[in-house]
Formats: sequence, C-alpha cells, structure tokens
Amino acid sequence: MSTVPEEFKALTEREWEVLVFWMYGWTLEATGKRLNISPKTISTHRSHIIMRTGAKNGMLLAQRFWARYYGFYDLEMVPA
Repeated sequence: MSTVPEEFKALTEREWEVLVFWMYGWTLEATGKRLNISPKTISTHRSHIIMRTGAKNGMLLAQRFWARYYGFYDLEMVPA
C-alpha cells in the first residue's frame, strides 16, 4: 500500500471524513447522519474535494484515489 496521493493532502479533516464515507459508497443522507451535519453540507464538502483534487467528478475521484493509494498504476494514466 502506498502513501496518500499528493493531491489529497490539502483536504481538511472534515473533508477527509466525508471522502472516506463517499469512497465506501455512503449516501449524502447517511453520511450526514453519521457526522451530524446536513446532506447539503456533505454535498458542499464533496464539491470542495473535487475542486481541491482536480478530479472532474466523483467517479474519476474514486478511480484516482484508489488507483494511486493502492499503486495499481501511475496516476498519469488515470483521466483527470
């Protein structure tokens, strides 16, 4: 297992919490209940995560994160 991808290091602690639930497929509502914040706030955090990491959408974000995290292939091969 490799280290955390460089582009993910700028995330806040709360964004990391949201990211983990997102990467495991939790809904906005379920994540909001677990973190005791509204689904709208979760959505805002997700938007910030995409913006900070340079991904174009959630699917590409997950692809980039897991591919780099587990070292399956070079990040340059993964679409932005």
